[in-house]
Order: sequence, then C-alpha cells, then structure tokens
Amino acid sequence: MDTFPTIAAPTSIDRCVNDPYIESEFESGDDAARPVFSTPREGVMTLKWPRLRIAQFESLRSFCASHRAMRFLWLHPTTAKAYVVRLKPNSPRWSQSGSLPGTYAVDLQLQIVREA
Repeated sequence: MDTFPTIAAPTSIDRCVNDPYIESEFESGDDAARPVFSTPREGVMTLKWPRLRIAQFESLRSFCASHRAMRFLWLHPTTAKAYVVRLKPNSPRWSQSGSLPGTYAVDLQLQIVREA
C-alpha cells in the first residue's frame, strides 16, 4: 500500500464523527430519534497548511492526482497512529496569496477507512 508523501506536517487537523439520527415529531408533541448506523463512523478529516512551499505542494498535488479513489497509508504527525485513508472528491483545495510568495494555502480532505 502506498504511503502519503513526506511533506511538512499540517498546522491543523479537523475531525468529526458521522453519527446521524432519524428524528420524528408526533402530533402529540412527543419526539423520537434513532441512529441511522449501528455504530458511529469516522467523518471527514481535513488537513490544513496555511503556508505550504511550492515544491511540497507540487509533491502533494502529484500524489493526489495519482491516488484518486485509492486507499493509502497516512501517519498522524503527533500521535504516530497509522490510518488507511482515501481522498475525498475535489481535494486538495488551494489558494495562492500575493502577500506570501512561494507558498500555497492548502486544505486536504481524507476519509478514514480504518486504523492500520
């Protein structure tokens, strides 16, 4: 299995749990709810780099282009836990600022498949 490229660690990692409920309100004013899934699932994880250098950005972009809809190994930079992940559609997203030449602001969305 391929491994995520070695680039600067993201400055922030946003995670969530995907645990939707089906909710119903009754005419009596009562309500009921039940989980959609039998167990909560990992939501999308967003990695953010506010200033990623061009060479590292090109490495990341090349990796993403060659791993569309494929699973790969990603190592969490602070916990050192390994995850099997895949890219979410339309990822990465980036912008270039004139005030910070030579860098890109990058957001990358990963779907956690399982812990490795």
